[in-house]
Amino acid sequence: MSEISQLVFYGEILPGHDAETVKAKLAELLKLPAEQIPAVFSGRKVVLRKSLPSEQGPSYLARLEKIGVKALVEPLAAAATPPAAPVMPAAA
Repeated sequence: MSEISQLVFYGEILPGHDAETVKAKLAELLKLPAEQIPAVFSGRKVVLRKSLPSEQGPSYLARLEKIGVKALVEPLAAAATPPAAPVMPAAA
């Protein structure tokens, strides 16, 4: 069974890449209108891909790095799993 991750971006551009070119390429890749690009590069966490099988992460990262975007693959927290009940000692 594959672990599920998410592809996230914090607005960081890799060294040696022109910011305007990177923004244009990412907008084209994600099919985003130009007015949404400032929000993507705000420095806040932006999820680029949800429910990503972990083994696909490296190929997504390589594609983004090629255009100058530094992204991360983060594991998804098991939000659907309820927390374990505390273990209570037996009453005497």
